[in-house]
Amino acid sequence: MSAAGYNKTCKSFNLGAGVAGLQAVAIARKLGAVVEVFDVRSAVKEEVKSLGGKFIEVEGAQEEASAGGYAVEQTEEFRKKQLQLYRIMHKNTDVIICTAQIPGKKAPILFQKIPLDQMKAGSL
Repeated sequence: MSAAGYNKTCKSFNLGAGVAGLQAVAIARKLGAVVEVFDVRSAVKEEVKSLGGKFIEVEGAQEEASAGGYAVEQTEEFRKKQLQLYRIMHKNTDVIICTAQIPGKKAPILFQKIPLDQMKAGSL
């Protein structure tokens, strides 16, 4: 609320909840944003919640104990489920932060041009 009136709360959607992703959640929450987070690792759910974020899950994610807590490459079927989630989430989101990474590999491309074109004007 300001002298000019009420400002709508910013909605942030974070992809990845590693060190950088959790830091992004903490900063966005400190600035007053409503934060939703997606990560393929269910182990980070409690960490996201402890920072005030809402954890979004998609069934079918692969996790390997031998990966040492890091994300692993996902199947094509799971990637399709991910894209469905992104198509729903991006329409009502003001900020999308992508910190997803697979150690030793090129970072995954999580968004395609089509959903980004459908975001609200002024979104990041």
